[in-house]
Amino acid sequence: MKRIFAFFMTVVLVVALSVPAFAALGEFIASPSGVPAPKLVSYTPLSPECTGKLVITPWSERHTLDDATRARLEQAYNDIINSQVINNQLFDEMKKFEESHGISHKDLAIGALFDISVFDCTHHEAHDGFIITLKPEVWGNIVGVIHLGENGWEMVEDTMDDEAQTITFTVNDLSPFALVYNTNPDGPATGDSSNMWIYVVLMVVSVSALGAITYNLKKREN
Repeated sequence: MKRIFAFFMTVVLVVALSVPAFAALGEFIASPSGVPAPKLVSYTPLSPECTGKLVITPWSERHTLDDATRARLEQAYNDIINSQVINNQLFDEMKKFEESHGISHKDLAIGALFDISVFDCTHHEAHDGFIITLKPEVWGNIVGVIHLGENGWEMVEDTMDDEAQTITFTVNDLSPFALVYNTNPDGPATGDSSNMWIYVVLMVVSVSALGAITYNLKKREN
């Protein structure tokens, strides 16, 4: 009986793992070490008294950062390659994005990972954020920016200028950012879930069969 139980539990587990999961942003389009950071076109501090200078550092030059900033950027990298972390934090936002833009979450990937930090402003910690305009090295199929803020990953509300090929956004705090691209612009708007009912039926049948066999075996034992 134990062997039969183990067999059917294995069937249920395999079928469950076959059900499509939400798996966005779990990879880089290419190695981030070879992807340049976007150019900093302009920035405006939200605090007029801020005299700081913003500097962009690509992933490949993280060794030039101080220990704390480098560790934060490396955390961002690990969050991306460990897709479960970033997907859990961005799940609701990515679903809304998918519905509003008609781009499947399965087609999104990271094109560039970089740090933005402020220098030469001794009072910056008491300041507000910045309005930042970037010009990505690759413009085609870009869909937005994500940011590892103080409370975790977030999608940044942005404005795209296709003519100038720039993206402008406002953030309250700085550190790691990543550009998100649509890797399948000609694909369907949403993921194919037409076979979802098959997985559900298989799971129900497997569990039902397990229950029936267990019941019959108990009757025989009695």
